[in-house]
Amino acid sequence: MHRFTRFRCVDVEIRSILAGITIALVLGLLPVRATADVPVGAATTNATTHRPVDGEVALVLESWRRDLITVGYGINSNFADLQAPDSTLLQLFPFPAAWPANSAALRHAEQYAEGTAASDTLPNGLATKGVFYRTRFAEDLLLPASSSCLFFAGVGSKAAIVTDSDAYIYVHGAMTGLINIQGGGILDITGDMTGRVRAAYNGFVIIHGNMMGRLDLGYSGTAYLLNGVTGNLKMPYGGRVYIAGMMPIENLKQIQGENYKIYLEASDLAPGVYHQGASEIHVLGGSGTRQAL
Repeated sequence: MHRFTRFRCVDVEIRSILAGITIALVLGLLPVRATADVPVGAATTNATTHRPVDGEVALVLESWRRDLITVGYGINSNFADLQAPDSTLLQLFPFPAAWPANSAALRHAEQYAEGTAASDTLPNGLATKGVFYRTRFAEDLLLPASSSCLFFAGVGSKAAIVTDSDAYIYVHGAMTGLINIQGGGILDITGDMTGRVRAAYNGFVIIHGNMMGRLDLGYSGTAYLLNGVTGNLKMPYGGRVYIAGMMPIENLKQIQGENYKIYLEASDLAPGVYHQGASEIHVLGGSGTRQAL
């Protein structure tokens, strides 16, 4: 069994629990706990967020942690060739508090508070390090630099999320709106992406579903597209992208840019490295037989 297949099997229980939480929240089966029920130090509130953090935040963060480790975030060199997702890397981080380098600030569930406004502009200097939304998000949201945001039920087509600079965003479910990250950071989408994503500089993007929309990957960006590409991928300033599944040579026309590196799990091309101008196509496996682009 392929390492990526094992990874998906390992995470299926976590994602099933998350889906159950989402349904229960929508049906009102999980009431919001009163502040008095939360241990001291476990709830954080501020002017725009008023509800205490519940246990599902920690569950979402655990899923995010596993995703980052499995694709080698903070483990493999920024200049190394991309590798297939590897669930055995979790053995190096065997407990929930162990996050890979450059992501440890995301791990504290008590730093997240629930967003309540229909359209939020989160001010700099928030008492909380991040915000989360329980229901499918369909509004405007401006995130200050270095903030993090969790969407428990996906991002709808009417949503427009813009960051001032670096940001850390986790979307459980489909993303059909706009996410514009004007800097680096991390974006992890567990469902299909039919909207538009821009990661302007040194961003790290993971999309577990099909990338059917548009992804603009800026300078030194990295992306793991774990269920194929049928949308548009633009890398005008270079970047590295791993594409799981079978990627026929014909589909490479959907990739625009220069000085990039593409890593294909499988293709109709034979395994090897191919050059397209200043760009490189790495075919890591599969049974392809074609010898040229």
